[in-house]
Amino acid sequence: MNGDADATPAVAASGEAELLTACPLCGYVLTGLPVEHNCPECGFAVDRRWEVHGGLLGARVSRKRWHIGKLGFVLFSVYVAIWVIVILLVPLPRFDRRMLMVIMTAALLLAGWVALYRPRQFIALGPAGLVIVRSRKRVRRFAWREVGHAQYDLLRKSIAFKSGDEVVRIKVFNAFGSDISAVDTCVRAINQKVRVLDSR
Repeated sequence: MNGDADATPAVAASGEAELLTACPLCGYVLTGLPVEHNCPECGFAVDRRWEVHGGLLGARVSRKRWHIGKLGFVLFSVYVAIWVIVILLVPLPRFDRRMLMVIMTAALLLAGWVALYRPRQFIALGPAGLVIVRSRKRVRRFAWREVGHAQYDLLRKSIAFKSGDEVVRIKVFNAFGSDISAVDTCVRAINQKVRVLDSR
């Protein structure tokens, strides 16, 4: 009896380690919650057996890359600040000075957005099939038998696969930002699932 009682927590802990620990849509901690449930924070229907690619969880895995982006933004800000000082000190026509200030400000805002952007859309691979989540209300689900081999469409910057007569595309930037290695990992994972199904 004692042996059985001692073994149960270990099995539960082992099972928990293989499940999602956070909601892929809002990041709410899911540890200890049922495998299939609605997230208590955002209400999104989550299957904790999902293998999630992209989105907030993908950004967390790429946290080092995100911090590097922040550092790059700070350095670029210093660079822009120096140029602003130069523009103010060097005698220029008023129009030219205003235009340069506008260009520098726009460049700074664009660099900040690119450096700090964290994608929200994601792809989830589960036991029943593939799920594309663009928002809580924009979710598409495909059974594995409906999913063809995936590929990275470099021209359209998207992951594409065939489902029947339809070519389904997921914009890379919306799900992965600039992390191309994560895109490759996702494509490989999808194709691995598809190959397993084809071999049966």
